[in-house]
Amino acid sequence: MVDILGDKVAFFVDNNAKKIGELYCNKQVISFEEYLKNADKYHCIVSAREEYAVEIEKQLQKEGIDGHILFIKINGIYTV
Repeated sequence: MVDILGDKVAFFVDNNAKKIGELYCNKQVISFEEYLKNADKYHCIVSAREEYAVEIEKQLQKEGIDGHILFIKINGIYTV
């Protein structure tokens, strides 16, 4: 994603507490809870493997976050 969107990527969100505060592609990794504080200010693009995509989708819907774009990785290839 960063290679396509470049500076338009503000941060990454992860549910894994071990990754929070780290840098990924020179962007900060924040928690989902931190993202929720400013979710209305950012477009959400989800890029996940198939086994995680459904759970991420449910998590976003539960918090009322609509209009996100979901890229799912199936057999090594991302699809919308």
